[in-house]
Amino acid sequence: PEEDWGELAPSQPTRSTYGVRQATMPMRSVVRFEDIMRILESGIAGGVVPTGTNPYTWTYTADNAADTLTPKTIEDVDNQLSYAMVGAFAQRIRLSFDALAPASASPWQLEVTWIGRDKRILGTASTAVGPVSAETAMGHLTRMFYGEIGTAFASLAEVATALLAFDITIETGVVLRKQGGTTDRADSHGRAKLAVTFTALVEQIAGTKATLWDGFEGDAVNPVIPGKRMRIQARGGVLSGTNEIQTLTMPGGPTGGTFTLTFNAVTTPAIPYNATAADVQRILQQLSTIGSGNVVCAGGPLPGTPITVTFRGALGYADVALMTASSAGLTGGTTPTLTPTTTTPGVAGVYKTLPIDGRVEVDVIPLQEGAGSSRYSIQGRYVKDATLASTIQIAVVNAIAT
Repeated sequence: PEEDWGELAPSQPTRSTYGVRQATMPMRSVVRFEDIMRILESGIAGGVVPTGTNPYTWTYTADNAADTLTPKTIEDVDNQLSYAMVGAFAQRIRLSFDALAPASASPWQLEVTWIGRDKRILGTASTAVGPVSAETAMGHLTRMFYGEIGTAFASLAEVATALLAFDITIETGVVLRKQGGTTDRADSHGRAKLAVTFTALVEQIAGTKATLWDGFEGDAVNPVIPGKRMRIQARGGVLSGTNEIQTLTMPGGPTGGTFTLTFNAVTTPAIPYNATAADVQRILQQLSTIGSGNVVCAGGPLPGTPITVTFRGALGYADVALMTASSAGLTGGTTPTLTPTTTTPGVAGVYKTLPIDGRVEVDVIPLQEGAGSSRYSIQGRYVKDATLASTIQIAVVNAIAT
């Protein structure tokens, strides 16, 4: 934390010799969607009203005209001391997404700069409880949608490209007022104009810059940037749902040979009749229709002990197709057959999602263009959307994943 006591400010009637006494405290952490909503309360007016239970919607629409904020108490701990800031406001909020983040880390990160009257040193002990896990550490899926200004956000088309990175910065414009007068309050604050900017890195597999980003930018014919509506949607933790489990059994007592498995029209190489769970898991994850980390196998080895295949990750919380098998390569025994059955049907998951909606004006900068794929850097800002009557709207939604 850094603290400015305002000692160089000139004296004013009915005030002490201090000007604006303030402290700033940066915070960087993993993302939990509800935390974002609570932070918005202390930097952007607009109100947070959760509606419904399951699914439920918790929407925060920025009110550009209002100045009603909720101060927070922030506690921070380093390797030596514990600090607290009482009556703090969020001055700068930054959300960053990185699709290439390690599997063990959250692809989303949160940074907040808090501003308050002062900080307190609490000592070496702390009662602060930090995030236990990241909201989007597992099963995350972040997507970009855009369309015309008159299109409802829920009806925007998904961008036919991969979103590799996204970084949004909200400058709330919160400032502290001078203190020392008889009418001043400890939480006295003001606010300048709200400013929301973003950058994104996208990879386009097919098409051209013109076909993908037409209408986003001004050009020689239409120099005025028309703008678009855009939604960035992050999928968070699962609230309910069931991973499908399929079981592989091999009656008939084979003594040799091989078998194959097929999932969504893609077939494995030959698998030994006495394969272990690890063997089957490794081979299944090599299929383009399954992929690394999307199945876990247990039990075995065949043929005496069945092997269970649990679908998870990108294939989790869904009713997936039943694998089929070819037993023609098995030998010995009495008519040996490898039989897949569904022992636990998958149930669609109810996920937490974080949609960020707004009207944007952007510049699209080609970084790499080629016949196979192209990469573009998008730099832009959020502007007031007439229907929202707001610059930006952020929500937490529990809904069936799509």
